Amino acid sequence: MCLNRLLLSLMLFLTFACPVFSSDDEPVLIIDNGGHIGGVLKSEFTSDGSQLVTTSFDKTIRVWDVATGNSVRTIRTQLGADGKGSSLSALSNDSKWLAVAAHPSEWGVRLIDFASGEIVRSLPLNQENPASLEFSKDGSRLMAFSLKMICVWDVESGHVIQTIKPDIKYALFSEMSPDGKRIAVIGSTAKGGQILQLWDIDSGSMIIETDNVSMTAAFTPDSKYLVAGAFSASGTLANLFDAQTGQEIKTLTTFSAGITGRMVRDIAIFPDALRYVALTQDAQKETSSVHVVDFVSGDILSTREIEYIHEGRQLSVSPDNHTVAMSSLSRTEVSLFDLRTNNMTKTMSGSGQSIKSVGFAKDGHAIAWGWDGELSSEISFADLSAGVKKVTAEDSYFRETDKAGKASIVAEKDKLIAKEVESLVFKGNKTRIDYHQYTKTARSLTHDGRLFMSCHPFALDISLYETAQVKDSLNYPIKRMSGHAAKITSMAVSPDNQLLVSGSLDQTVRLWNLSEGKLLLSIFSSPDGEWVAWTPEGYFACSENGASLFGWHVNQGVEKTALFYPASQLYDTYYRPDLVQAKIQGSFSEMLAQAPVKKDIGEILASGAAPQINFITPTTGKLAQRDIE
Repeated sequence: MCLNRLLLSLMLFLTFACPVFSSDDEPVLIIDNGGHIGGVLKSEFTSDGSQLVTTSFDKTIRVWDVATGNSVRTIRTQLGADGKGSSLSALSNDSKWLAVAAHPSEWGVRLIDFASGEIVRSLPLNQENPASLEFSKDGSRLMAFSLKMICVWDVESGHVIQTIKPDIKYALFSEMSPDGKRIAVIGSTAKGGQILQLWDIDSGSMIIETDNVSMTAAFTPDSKYLVAGAFSASGTLANLFDAQTGQEIKTLTTFSAGITGRMVRDIAIFPDALRYVALTQDAQKETSSVHVVDFVSGDILSTREIEYIHEGRQLSVSPDNHTVAMSSLSRTEVSLFDLRTNNMTKTMSGSGQSIKSVGFAKDGHAIAWGWDGELSSEISFADLSAGVKKVTAEDSYFRETDKAGKASIVAEKDKLIAKEVESLVFKGNKTRIDYHQYTKTARSLTHDGRLFMSCHPFALDISLYETAQVKDSLNYPIKRMSGHAAKITSMAVSPDNQLLVSGSLDQTVRLWNLSEGKLLLSIFSSPDGEWVAWTPEGYFACSENGASLFGWHVNQGVEKTALFYPASQLYDTYYRPDLVQAKIQGSFSEMLAQAPVKKDIGEILASGAAPQINFITPTTGKLAQRDIE
């Protein structure tokens, strides 16, 4: 039940997954399509197995009905300037408490009564970049883990029981035993290897240290044993340790002859302790498999190859031992895997899909996007009233630009990792732009070759560089453009080099002004034809039901859960296709100055004057109609 915690901590450190805004008290415009729009960090079943609780980079916690796969509840907490917000959570074994933590950590760990959804109290958090939270089985202890430190509290009193600082370069993973007495830490050494440490919480002393481990481990439900994933170059899947003494007991599972090179990314032990499930990956072959293993004999009972995701998946087993929930840092959906049939049975997600490709019309009058690598939908800047339409001529769009002027992007095979890596070449100077050996970086040149745009795969902003100034690294961008809530997948530049369109796994398309480095427009479009386009000021155009897809998050203070108002409740004030079109065409300020005086969003919501609008006659894809005052 772990994540790749190093990757998670890096992503939390490099960026934040919600729109940037100026004040902790201002309403925040966000998508609410019935699912997450950021990568899912964690999934946990409730005590009766009827619901699944998920936490995401979009700073929301969703509760899903396992039988239907629908989101039935959303818990929102304080959002702050520069993307502060809760992206970590843990559910107690009896489903009484939900602990949430924000990044950065000055808001502490807040304990939410799961039944009511209300924040009851807070625990001080003196850690930078926390990566996970976990309760003991009886709910009396709570652990917070970061790269450098582990803290354990007594939940009832709020007192810190123990603080542990492992003597390692940085921690990759940590898990507390169900009885709250032991902590397993997997970390990286100064020499580059990985070690497993077992700690006694009450004394704060280390029991054992050993190597040959991967990124994950799990305690048995009775806390007697620890199962640690192995680097399976030799074919080993996992090793078994005595959780009290730290003594290695045996190699628990070995693959058949000839199966090597797999890394164990996560392990989850069944509640009945008779079996465990392991996720393995081979990054070179880009394969990923789920193995169900007999805990006593070590025999692999079943293996199913599933879609490869470099970032891996986090596993959670249902209380009835029948289902595994799988989530990933780079995916907005959660999949359910039936352990009896060895098949994926359900996907929990909202109405949107991740954007895989974008394009800018060669005449500069439209942008397009697609969900599978091809461009499928387009919207015209000249006539928003036409709404979102199907792309009929894909070759009429610019995509990512690899060569322009004296600049070019070249791909070369790296012998060390046996993969192609990309470099930016300008006047003979070559600068590597691949930040990670297995993750492609979204990037493009402007058509005149003067500017280069790039996205770090672990960050959610776009960095803008002058190609003439890039020398040996990409450390000094002239601008950073923030707004996406998940990994950016694609981008394209307007023919006049003034605008940039980007697409993301957060299911949105964003339009940027390159000279100012500012966001102009955001678009959410679902495959069923509903869509909404909105400006940073909150003015929007949409299809008939599009206003139900987004709204305003309103803070109530750190010690209270936040409120959410659908855009449909502010329809009369902020439905302004004319202002949306003016924003794109550069005449927004002049048109806004001529518009009737309007209260700001915060004042309208505070006054209780926002009416609920009910839509009766949807016209899929077309612009909703109303009179513009």
